[in-house]
Amino acid sequence: MFSGIVEEMGTIKLVDHQTDKSVITVQVEKCSTDVFVSDSVSINGVCLTVVECANDCLTFEAMPETLRLTNLGDLLVGDVVNVERSMKANARVGGHFVQGHIDGIATIESIEPDGCALKIWFKKPELYKDCFIPKGYVAIDGMSLTLVDSTQDKFSICFIPHTQKITVVQRYCVGTKVNVEIDHIVKTMSLLLQQKEAYHGKNC
Repeated sequence: MFSGIVEEMGTIKLVDHQTDKSVITVQVEKCSTDVFVSDSVSINGVCLTVVECANDCLTFEAMPETLRLTNLGDLLVGDVVNVERSMKANARVGGHFVQGHIDGIATIESIEPDGCALKIWFKKPELYKDCFIPKGYVAIDGMSLTLVDSTQDKFSICFIPHTQKITVVQRYCVGTKVNVEIDHIVKTMSLLLQQKEAYHGKNC
């Protein structure tokens, strides 16, 4: 479990996209402390298990299902990623509860200034179009964020200058694919309502 508060940007030092998995090594500074093999770490919002720790580098194995649902399969050596260690039970939750289970990919459609903020419009993942609630939570590449607008096919987020400075937002451009995790409370309610409607539809 994570809080969606990015601790640092890590740099991809090695990526080996194999037929049955991808092996990814990330160089970190802050997040090399108090992390051990078998721990969970969020990489661009994806909960991954550490399989090796050495020389300020963390190595992970991403399985095919993870690669299908996330942007990890597009990573190249030299790319930067958002990194967050798992939450401690006695720590403040600065964002919201983020599971690290990505629901799909959204593509950036436009970027525009909004005062000192940066307003970015994303195309919604098809399966969860109804789960984007204005002023509700969403996690983008592991960042806990507040939704601004939600239309039938798109949603927008305003990124404050601090977030632009310390996260992968600084690398965003039109066409960038980002990992999306829907607020699990909203997603659960939506799926339960869909199941209820489907059940009543069959019994009418």
